[in-house]
Amino acid sequence: ANSGELAGRYVMLNQKGDRQKTVFLTFWSHFPRFITKFLLGGGALILLAFYDAKISLTEAALAILLITAALITIYLSILKIQKWLNERNYGKWDISKRILNDRPLLSEKITLLFLSIGKYLSYNLQFIALLAMWNPAILGVELFLSVIVFYFITALIPTFAAADFIIKGALAIYIFDSSLASEAELINASFIIWIFNIALPALFGTGIILKTNLLHSIKMRFSRGNRYGL
Repeated sequence: ANSGELAGRYVMLNQKGDRQKTVFLTFWSHFPRFITKFLLGGGALILLAFYDAKISLTEAALAILLITAALITIYLSILKIQKWLNERNYGKWDISKRILNDRPLLSEKITLLFLSIGKYLSYNLQFIALLAMWNPAILGVELFLSVIVFYFITALIPTFAAADFIIKGALAIYIFDSSLASEAELINASFIIWIFNIALPALFGTGIILKTNLLHSIKMRFSRGNRYGL
């Protein structure tokens, strides 16, 4: 899914009208997560700086308030940007066919954002739980903030699923203070999270794909005069 979700969604959707919305749907599956990473990761980075006495409480509170206000404003007003682009589309490409007018609604945007926050925190809590299980003495505010910052930084670095735990493990060794966790604990935690969140779901997904006639589905969608109206 992470390697070709856009192409995969386009091929697997049956109706032409649905396939035209593939980019739009993919955008709204990623945009809330993008906002969440900067919202939580940026806030945790500022709080960690305060925790290490690098900035004052007033500076930390003001920075978090400004970042939160800016991100939420961008997130809630993105439809205005979309409409502006739609009104100024160039050539024969009609953007209106590839978006849903006035969707998502405000309530749907909020729901998507909270779902994204829940997903983001689930990875953080898994990492914290593993480290705390192996070394309960390190459990505390600094560990919690460090893990959120770690996932924020790793999210900004391009990677691919097969080597995700190797890259994250190496970055964890570089980011975390040696007093919080050992190299072995960080690498093992990254590996276990990779197994249960990426490797096993990928195997199940591969099994589902292998049970379908994927090549026939692709040929049907891209062949001339096919029933999908391409």
